[in-house]
Amino acid sequence: MHFDTMFQRSTVSVIVGFRRMTSITLERLASFGILFVCAVIIGHTSAVGQSVETNPITQPLQHAWEVQPDLGDIWNLSRNSRAPAIHVEGLRSSEIQQRIDAAQKICLHHDRSGFDARVPALQIILERLRLPEEPILVKRSMMSAACLLDDGSHAADLLDAAREDPDMQSTLERALIRWKSPIGLALWRSRLQSEQPTTHALRFALDGMQGVGEPSDLPSLVRILRANASTDLERILAAHAIGSVDHSGEVPLAREVLSTELSNRYWIAANLLQHHESEDA
Repeated sequence: MHFDTMFQRSTVSVIVGFRRMTSITLERLASFGILFVCAVIIGHTSAVGQSVETNPITQPLQHAWEVQPDLGDIWNLSRNSRAPAIHVEGLRSSEIQQRIDAAQKICLHHDRSGFDARVPALQIILERLRLPEEPILVKRSMMSAACLLDDGSHAADLLDAAREDPDMQSTLERALIRWKSPIGLALWRSRLQSEQPTTHALRFALDGMQGVGEPSDLPSLVRILRANASTDLERILAAHAIGSVDHSGEVPLAREVLSTELSNRYWIAANLLQHHESEDA
């Protein structure tokens, strides 16, 4: 009995001692863990502070001219003011592509210094345009080049060559309008008198009349101005042509236009009276 009591007391003492050691160990571990976490946080904060000091915040991407405004004229692409060597004899080449390339080079460089073959190039083009066997694509390229090289002196020859193709004719008509050439007058008059001209053709005719129209063309122009089927643009072009031809007698027509509900009536009236100098205008 005495032995059992001693054993029980010893067991209890061991258990109590073990619990005390475990408690102390856990407390120490918890303290160590807290200290470790604090050290990590402090170290991270210090590292972030050093990073901020050594590596400033990167700004968003900006245009070069915003951060370095004195960049010079870098946006102006350098373009050689002189034309490259253009062999106009290439217009007579037996190769179709070479003829097209020669015509295109003339279109690109005709207005630059160093190109002094305008006359021979134009003569060759006029010769080639008369050839019925010349492919239409080659003729179109040559027609574009001819319209840039010529000043209207060969307008009649070019018009004869352009009749076979609508694209060539459109290219030439733009040049005739720019030259204010009377060569296109008969063509434009026929369109003004036509009952159903195409919109594209009619606008070319109205533009052409602004430069070469005559008083005899006024009735046709006025008819287009008053036509219900005419578009706003066609009325404006017609009024501009009328004002270019008649410099004194369109005040009544301008008043008539102003009395309508046309959305562009003031613009139309101003075109009609563009060259009038009377007090009524």
